Amino acid sequence: MSSRDLETFLATPDAAIAAYGQARAEAVGLALPATVQAGVFDNLALLRTQTALVAAALAAPLATGADGGPTPPFRP
Repeated sequence: MSSRDLETFLATPDAAIAAYGQARAEAVGLALPATVQAGVFDNLALLRTQTALVAAALAAPLATGADGGPTPPFRP
């Protein structure tokens, strides 16, 4: 997936995720049976949400501790 494909995927609204998923499946020669389409499209919407969350976290500055230094790693 190219960065342009990723940007398109992340910008796809929930209402259009089924059409996007169907178009991507056809583009790679994959036929989605009607019995699995709803589940596939639900999973795509979830994946898009998770991907947006990770992308936002990667773009955010690193957390800092109270002293302004790096946050110490979690140790159970």
